[in-house]
Amino acid sequence: NDPPLINYGAFIDKIARNTIQALESCRILTIQIDAFRELLQTDIILANNFLLRANQVLHELNYFVELSLMDSKAKVISILNRNPHILANVSKKLIASLLNISQETLSRILQEL
Repeated sequence: NDPPLINYGAFIDKIARNTIQALESCRILTIQIDAFRELLQTDIILANNFLLRANQVLHELNYFVELSLMDSKAKVISILNRNPHILANVSKKLIASLLNISQETLSRILQEL
């Protein structure tokens, strides 16, 4: 009587035929909203942890939105302030890619700083 792990019926949208694509193998979880709502109402620790994690995710997304609005130098300064050891742990190529700037621009900014 348990619902299946994957509810394939949820993928079929009678209005807009949605398609799910993944770059890697993944697991899909559907949640029975009524049971989940009841669980959150009865387990305050779970609800609190859920809200804390959601807040962390929103904070990270907000940071990336703000980062996208900065100029190249501000982006580099911001990421170095947020994680001073990033240059030791992550390649400059990847950092430049994440900041949407060229490696040359990143190197030039780092030399200026």
